[in-house]
Amino acid sequence: MSKKKQRVHHLKFVLIFTIAMFAIVGANYLIRYVKSTDYFNIKTIVCKGVVNSNQSSIDKVVKRYIGKNIFTVNDKTRVLIDDVWISKAIISKKLPDKLVVKIYEKKPLFIYEKNNRCYKYLSGGDTIRVSCKKNKADIINMASEKILDDFSNIYNKELFYSDKIKLHRSYFEVIKKDFKILCSYEGDVFKRNFNIFQSAIKSRYKNINYVDLRVNGKIYVDGVLHEAG
Repeated sequence: MSKKKQRVHHLKFVLIFTIAMFAIVGANYLIRYVKSTDYFNIKTIVCKGVVNSNQSSIDKVVKRYIGKNIFTVNDKTRVLIDDVWISKAIISKKLPDKLVVKIYEKKPLFIYEKNNRCYKYLSGGDTIRVSCKKNKADIINMASEKILDDFSNIYNKELFYSDKIKLHRSYFEVIKKDFKILCSYEGDVFKRNFNIFQSAIKSRYKNINYVDLRVNGKIYVDGVLHEAG
């Protein structure tokens, strides 16, 4: 390498080094400034997605962020809140001084009665005590805790609307206005047999006492057929 090229190479190195040093010094100054100014201190916290969870419990946890520099908080931070309704809570930053807390609540599925007390069953398996006077119990005569999990995989609010349901250890009953249906906890068996009954069998009968859908592919109906049937 010639001396001229060596000088050019040396000058480039010095220039790059100088620029890098200025950048580092400038970055450090900017960081100190950002941390020292009140402009980026958190002043507002907005909670979204609160329907059933306790706002006071949420406020107690998130209020500790008020006054902190927003750059000291990691974006998409998960916050632990002691509330049975909350599946997760995630914080995101909105510059210059706002935090948004997104609350993800568990889905309420059904209400059941046990020992004359009523409980609301939530997605994920948690339960909450509710008033039997204010809430009509959809589930009665519960036999064991496990069947709640089994039934939750089948439960459909639109399908069972206004029905009474009795949960037994190996099957459950859907008690309709004029008849009752015996059903399997196996989701595929229940859905397949129930769809066949609703679409192809129910209309054949003038009166129905009960329907047994517990065996896959076999549907038993106790009732009175239409005269034309």
